[in-house]
Amino acid sequence: MSDSECNTKKQMVLFFIICTSSSMQGTKIGAVNTAIRELLPELKGTAGVDVELKVACLTFSTGCKWMYPIPINSENFQWTNVEADGKHDLGAACRELNKKLSKDGFLTLPPHSVAPVIVLMNDGKATDDFDSELKFLKQNKWFKYAIKVAVAIGDDANKNELAEFTGNIESVVTVLTPEALKKWIRKVELEDFDENW
Repeated sequence: MSDSECNTKKQMVLFFIICTSSSMQGTKIGAVNTAIRELLPELKGTAGVDVELKVACLTFSTGCKWMYPIPINSENFQWTNVEADGKHDLGAACRELNKKLSKDGFLTLPPHSVAPVIVLMNDGKATDDFDSELKFLKQNKWFKYAIKVAVAIGDDANKNELAEFTGNIESVVTVLTPEALKKWIRKVELEDFDENW
């Protein structure tokens, strides 16, 4: 792809927000690593010919951190297996996501970007001030327009907390398939988003 082609494409960022607390040890974190590694190759061409799909991954346990300092083109994104340990600082993850959902973070303004897709993968209940941080995050315009999906990991996952994040219980799922993720990515209405920004 030439520089001129990149410049004419809009950017869509797919955010994975992943719990790596100690409660995720064993089969849970193994399932997450396997699922995302299998998902990524399936995303090629999903966002359309006029949109460049980039991937960003934020893990949270005791604090949070980005897998890479900037979003990576989906065709070049290399997944690094994550390990589980520590607390469940979902509030810290919301605060960090809020910072990056901006033109000074990982996004630009329309018409150069389209609404992001945010996938939260979580198994338990937050151990920090999730409610306050989510309240601030919900004021972020990018977050309001984003397609938000939460994946409940395990039978003990707090689905009510996940529904608070996505805005409705219908966006909380127990399995993330390539087909479902593609559908959510395609759900972004480019024209409506630009008109209402």
